[in-house]
Amino acid sequence: MFALLLSGGESPEPIRTYRLGFTPFPYDISQAAIDYVYTAIGNDADIIAHHFDEGIPWPEALAGSAYNQNVLDDWDQRKSKTPSGHKIYVAIGGPEWAIVWRDTGVYDENGVSRPALDLWRDALDREHVAATGN
Repeated sequence: MFALLLSGGESPEPIRTYRLGFTPFPYDISQAAIDYVYTAIGNDADIIAHHFDEGIPWPEALAGSAYNQNVLDDWDQRKSKTPSGHKIYVAIGGPEWAIVWRDTGVYDENGVSRPALDLWRDALDREHVAATGN
């Protein structure tokens, strides 16, 4: 530290000898959490790992029809928030996971298709009310 004070310079950034990557899966179900995670990946990582656990929308892909807007929005957000210069790792879940996803999170109790984040938020709200009474 004494030498640093004498030189008047700052300590150089440590150099990593490896690549570091993270998935942008947020710690909370909010846009603020999503923004924070992408910012942290931009600052602290070299690799971004996009996991598409819902699989590929095969019925639409094979039929040549349009994908659900929620799928397109997710892809657009991932692309726009991926830091420039980062290596990209892509993992795609199998069709069995897509079936579980479809059957447990795409439709609400009234059979209305809703974004999964909304359904997760509703479920967390119900759990909070059940646990705390408010």
